[in-house]
Amino acid sequence: MTLRARWKLVALALVLGGAVALAVWLSARVTGYEKLLGYHPDEDYHYDWEQTGARQIKVELDGDGFTWPQGVKRWDTGFLRLKVESGLWGRLNDPSLEVAAAGRTFRQFLERGVKGLRYLNLSPLAHPRIRPGERVSIKGVRLSWPRQQATLVLFRNKISPLSRVLVIAPHPDDAEIAAFGLYSHRDSYVLTLTAGEAGDGFKEPFKESRRQSQIMKGKLRVWDSITVPFWGGLGLGRACNLGYFDATLSWMYHHPDQEVFSPTMQSKDIKMFRFCIWASLLQDKRPKADWRHLVADLTYVMKSLKPQIIVLPHPLMDAHPDHRYAALAVFQAIAQAGLNQGELLLYTNHHILTEMYPFGEDDGLVSLPPWFDDSWLFERVYSYQMHQGQQTAKYFALEAMHDLRGSPSGQKGSLDLMGLGLGKAVDEMLDLDDAKSYFRRAVRPNELFFVVPIGKVSQLAAEAERKLK
Repeated sequence: MTLRARWKLVALALVLGGAVALAVWLSARVTGYEKLLGYHPDEDYHYDWEQTGARQIKVELDGDGFTWPQGVKRWDTGFLRLKVESGLWGRLNDPSLEVAAAGRTFRQFLERGVKGLRYLNLSPLAHPRIRPGERVSIKGVRLSWPRQQATLVLFRNKISPLSRVLVIAPHPDDAEIAAFGLYSHRDSYVLTLTAGEAGDGFKEPFKESRRQSQIMKGKLRVWDSITVPFWGGLGLGRACNLGYFDATLSWMYHHPDQEVFSPTMQSKDIKMFRFCIWASLLQDKRPKADWRHLVADLTYVMKSLKPQIIVLPHPLMDAHPDHRYAALAVFQAIAQAGLNQGELLLYTNHHILTEMYPFGEDDGLVSLPPWFDDSWLFERVYSYQMHQGQQTAKYFALEAMHDLRGSPSGQKGSLDLMGLGLGKAVDEMLDLDDAKSYFRRAVRPNELFFVVPIGKVSQLAAEAERKLK
């Protein structure tokens, strides 16, 4: 065989080897994403709007958008229900919808490989309000849709900036992840239920025992929970941590008269974590780590503050057990306190189907999460819009939370990837390393809440208790 022929064989082998490597990488990128997603992206989202206060209006959607209809009355939160389908590149990278209307532009990302009914958040068009007859231009990136009769789903909320807000955080950082923009620089209070000491301890140089390491982690996170709200203009007297043990609320709920013993802390004493200067909050007796005392604490807060807006996790949409049972404790406290006016604003920091929601890059709007059954979930939806300054403040509020800090994102060299370990290195190479990061998921142009009037809390509580059984 001639030298030239040998070089041709080598070149062919390199080309074939590169093609095989590319095919393997592309396949791994798709399957890795689907595994993280946790459900099939070709299913239609399903919300039963007849059980809500939504106003539904049909519009004719063509390949470039639609014309805003006549007769649309006051609204503040709205979505376009439409059928979409991602192309080949939309399986490899995040597809998106870009909107231009009423002098504003914004975008929203969807799942890779999406096909079916989805909801485009159009709430930025409410302020300043789009006028009838104006064109709403929509561009798909790695995404297309057929001509169709789509549906506007609109809500009008009566949430005054003067209302007193109480944010319930099961753990330090939950309030900031879900509602930093909403609670900032207004008549707000943040109540954190647990110290957040469970899980892996922080790396520290003194090689303390595991118990001592967890104690220090809990104390540090308690400190975060009462100081980080300063970023949002809340003084020291407006943040409180009750100090209950992390990852114990489910056990407490099912054993309401028994104090929980923390195996990590080797203790029942929550005083080491409780930091609250709110007057008379169980200061005259030893606080007990049981369900009845948790509900009593919450009842005291409800009676003392008389909040008009209570922000808390959604017990059906949030997967974390502490979040679900925190909501049940709040529901019981509302009943015991006799509250019957106001609104619940429900959030999900750990969506029950996927931790990747919201999708795509952090400049994309948060829209309705994946949902596929007929459960009664809410009366209305509220999209709280944040300007750039609020988003920047929220980023630094999250960065101040020690448990959320991670290595800076960006390109890493081969030696850096080797140091990450195989699993992390693969995620990094497949562009999945930051998929669950709250800096991507939470620092967005809006915060999304599901609204339930306090007068309907018993209905939601019954549905939650039924599902949790």
